[in-house]
Amino acid sequence: LDSTDTQNNTITGSYTVGTKSYREVNRGLGAYVESGDTLFFDGVLVNKDQFSFVARFRPQTASTSMGANGYVFDLFKDATGPTSTSRTDGFFIRFDFANDTWTFGVRQGSADTVITTSNNIARFNADEEIEVSGSFNTSGMVDPKDGTTYYMKLLFNGEVVATKTTATTAPDANLIDLIVGGLFSVNTPPIGAVSQFNAVFSELAFFN
Repeated sequence: LDSTDTQNNTITGSYTVGTKSYREVNRGLGAYVESGDTLFFDGVLVNKDQFSFVARFRPQTASTSMGANGYVFDLFKDATGPTSTSRTDGFFIRFDFANDTWTFGVRQGSADTVITTSNNIARFNADEEIEVSGSFNTSGMVDPKDGTTYYMKLLFNGEVVATKTTATTAPDANLIDLIVGGLFSVNTPPIGAVSQFNAVFSELAFFN
């Protein structure tokens, strides 16, 4: 979907809205995001102090061939609507092409707190369905497997690939605005995005 796509359709088969298309995925249909697209949701209520997430999608380019960073999502606080949306605080998931790493970040004003995977341990092929998931908790959560208190976790295809074991400050407001497959870039209508993750997104869920 992009700024020209104003329809709100129920998808029951292969579908095209405006100039953008939905493609088949393993368990149905998914939203296809590529350069120039902005898939924006207003009113996604996520607890800034503790939440978990899971994203399932099929990148259309292999990790070694992307050529640029790609954002799985950018979740940020709401100001007074699309004309003055603020993205100074929030969370994001990014694949860093140059470093061959995944990053889970907390944005607090102009500063970011991030956890990042080691190089080369979470690569993917073109059109391969992958799962990226994680959690954030300002109070920490004890993992019964090792007795360690974790404040941030990032998993790739079910395996823990990055963690943070020291307390992290939450954004200063609960989160409500979400861009899927890109990074917020324009705060006047229409909402804009950059650093798109060229992928077919079949699922993105948040749990408070």
